[in-house]
Amino acid sequence: MNRRRRLTAVLVGTAVAVVGGASLAEALPGGPWASSSSPQAVNFAGWKPAGYSYGSWQGYKEDAGRGSRIQDWSASRAVSGYNGGDRGAFTQHDWYSNGNYCYVSSWSDAGGGISCQTGWHGHGSSNSGSNASSSWKYWETWNGVDPTGNSGRGQMKTCWNVVSAPDTCASGSYLRGAKYDD
Repeated sequence: MNRRRRLTAVLVGTAVAVVGGASLAEALPGGPWASSSSPQAVNFAGWKPAGYSYGSWQGYKEDAGRGSRIQDWSASRAVSGYNGGDRGAFTQHDWYSNGNYCYVSSWSDAGGGISCQTGWHGHGSSNSGSNASSSWKYWETWNGVDPTGNSGRGQMKTCWNVVSAPDTCASGSYLRGAKYDD
């Protein structure tokens, strides 16, 4: 890629240069989930709500730095007046890719078999940091998705960090990224 084209791509936000200029990551359509004026809420122990979060997610095609991924820039905060102690609001991210998922289904001295499934496949879960303050705190969270798939999605949920018990989370909708196999 010539220098002028790379600079133009970076300036318009459609690409992110990787150190050394060896490869580019192409940003795919993404968008917000909730907003600062209408955040996703989580309830806990009679407090309705106890915390909030919102964010903006983005998918990226393969690059040499982080690979094909979906990432989210989220913000979280506790409700003013709630005595949360060491608890706080955070965003839970569940990551998926769509496409063929192939695996060895049998093995013997005579040979082996491979089976493939199509559809959405989970690629783990990751959480933002927790925030017990009533001021917004911002996080970047990402996870790789299968580069042999054709698209990715995530589910973002506002959660409350509960000490010595399971965390409680609001339900979140699935956000689908654009195709990344073109």
